[in-house]
Amino acid sequence: MTSPSRRRAAAALIFVLGAAACSGGGGPQDQPADDTGGADTTSQTVDDPSAGAAEDDASSEDPPAPEIDRYGWIGDGVAITMARAESPTGHVQAEIVRLLLTEFGYTVNDLENVELSAEYFHEVLGEGEIDLWADGRYPDHEVHWAIELADGSTVGDHVSTVGDLVLGGALRGFVTNALVAAETPGLTLDLIDDDDEVRAPYDAADPSPVDETAPDQTDDDDAEELLDGRVAVLGCVEDSLCADQIDEQIRFARWRTIEQAHGETADLTEAGFSARPEREVMRFKYAKLLMNLFNVLQAGLTDPQNIGSLRRQIRDEALACFRAAGIDCANADEVRERQRDTYEAVEVPGHPRTAGSSWQSVERGTGDIETDYLNGEICLLGRLYGVPTPANDACVSLARTLLRTESGPGLMSVEQFTGTIGRA
Repeated sequence: MTSPSRRRAAAALIFVLGAAACSGGGGPQDQPADDTGGADTTSQTVDDPSAGAAEDDASSEDPPAPEIDRYGWIGDGVAITMARAESPTGHVQAEIVRLLLTEFGYTVNDLENVELSAEYFHEVLGEGEIDLWADGRYPDHEVHWAIELADGSTVGDHVSTVGDLVLGGALRGFVTNALVAAETPGLTLDLIDDDDEVRAPYDAADPSPVDETAPDQTDDDDAEELLDGRVAVLGCVEDSLCADQIDEQIRFARWRTIEQAHGETADLTEAGFSARPEREVMRFKYAKLLMNLFNVLQAGLTDPQNIGSLRRQIRDEALACFRAAGIDCANADEVRERQRDTYEAVEVPGHPRTAGSSWQSVERGTGDIETDYLNGEICLLGRLYGVPTPANDACVSLARTLLRTESGPGLMSVEQFTGTIGRA
């Protein structure tokens, strides 16, 4: 995402608390006022002999502790349950917030095993199971405030935003020409928007409705015809959430001369790729997750052909978790319709199909496997929403045993694996 969107996240809480500490407020290490404000301490030292003695005593004290220690009392004894976004791009700011909170004395959990998407987070935050998430994107995520909770209230009845992690900037942004950036120190979109001279090379490079290949438009005299005083930034496919976020960034920043040029998929389609934008892409991603829950069985079982009832149990657990979490998942008919005419599975002469990605990881001995991100996601949802997931727990355990033993594919039979369900 390219907009400065991780606003109203929890980091501002830290800075608000820090400001309170600096202002006095009864902390255990309040500092005396300096000579630029407050009471006139100079007259007191002249008229009151005891003041001089106090001053001598103060001069013999140890130097003040490092500033960060001054704030450790703020969160002393307070535990915070924090989550981070599923996307790795959100892990950095979440870890920064976690470390800052610990510096202020709070006890904060390890984030590695608590990764949530936006809709999950807002719901569990409303339920009080999670306290903090540093990846809110507003106003985009305000739609989740309307989620209804079990007691009939909504998420918005229980949560609030507490400031900004990114204000007037972004962790990711638009790509520009390195030479132009080097020639313009401090180059920002604000500067491009405000400065005609800085904006000119971008304006000239924009696609223009004028036919640039016509002979009478290749001379310098006609170059001005290609300028319209505006800069087009390459964004996302029209009507996609990504495109909406970029438009929101432009509106928020009040840029007058910058507009979004929507990315297209026609070239990819013409090249033979299936490139159809899907506004509700997460519905299809969760459908894909359902399909991949059985990958570890192919890798770990000696006889993975007759596992119909086992597959149903694993899938039913996942669907129960989706229902509890309010996750909308595309059904089989929708998936088939989307895949229709897009690809065909065929045999490659001389190369019989062996197995899928999990099997390949085990066979190659890579030392890792995708199961934690497939069945493990179902296990996490089960724990968050109180849904039993014994079959998916057994799948995660099987994957870890495969890695630990380095035994290669086919560790146990279906019967043996079934016997582990409920004991993982």
